[in-house]
Amino acid sequence: MPRVSVVVPTYNRAHCLLRAIRSVLAQDFNDWDLTVVDDGSTDNTAAVMNAIAEVVGPRCRRVFQQQSGASGARNTGIAQTDSEWIAFLDSDDLWLPEKLGRQLHVADAASAAFVYSDHFEFTDRKGVTRHQHAIPADMTSRIYPQLLEVRCNVITCPSVLIRRAVLSEVGGFDESMKICEDIDLWRRAARGRRVEVVSSPLVGVHIREGGPFPYVSSLRGRMALYAKAVAQDVELEALVPQWYLELLQTYREVAAHRGEGAVRSALDSACKAIAKPQIDASACHAAVSKAIDTIDALGVRALKVAG
Repeated sequence: MPRVSVVVPTYNRAHCLLRAIRSVLAQDFNDWDLTVVDDGSTDNTAAVMNAIAEVVGPRCRRVFQQQSGASGARNTGIAQTDSEWIAFLDSDDLWLPEKLGRQLHVADAASAAFVYSDHFEFTDRKGVTRHQHAIPADMTSRIYPQLLEVRCNVITCPSVLIRRAVLSEVGGFDESMKICEDIDLWRRAARGRRVEVVSSPLVGVHIREGGPFPYVSSLRGRMALYAKAVAQDVELEALVPQWYLELLQTYREVAAHRGEGAVRSALDSACKAIAKPQIDASACHAAVSKAIDTIDALGVRALKVAG
């Protein structure tokens, strides 16, 4: 049994899957196996997976399934493995060669539930666009509940190495969540457990260029995340206004940078509502829901004008 099982979910990414797998093969730590889960691809992913299996040999496990989303694919991959540690790698991202070795060294020394690392960002056209991040000081050792804050959103899925025993205790990815499902898992895994970080960027995260900013889906995802967190830990309810205000202010800056005045106005109104003293979680949800409806309607109108 290898120490680490690498789980790679993929969907219609035949063009970049090999890049991700090469970064696994290049690891200076070699006690691993690989599970690639094809989540219903319609391109030539199957042929690429066959080529990968020929190179990697018996350490590579190929799984094909009907499309269920990234969470479902990751859970399928987890279920296929039995190693002490699980590492995730999205099929458009990559690892630096020392990623697994450095994280295992830190994890063993600290008896951590999971270890994550800093990451750099890159695009197909521009290459590396961000070399590293400023990881907050309170995002190591005991990171619950502060990991739910937007300013602490530095744990990217391909950077995580997590104990199988912890996954068995808290469950895997929530397949009902399409946004923030990774933060939800880290939240459950970090509660009452030690988490460590390697501050060096050991992972490259691929960033897609262009397109509209996903205000509506991201806000809805955060609402679901916060509602689930509070339902499982009622003491978090007092923190909800702070979380929402930070989230809205961040998105307001995005809208200002993109010149989206109507979106910024909707977010401004929600910020003012949430900034009121002694506001409770339900009132926060209502204010954010109103902003979502407004922004959603703006999108509909824009489509009608464009049509």
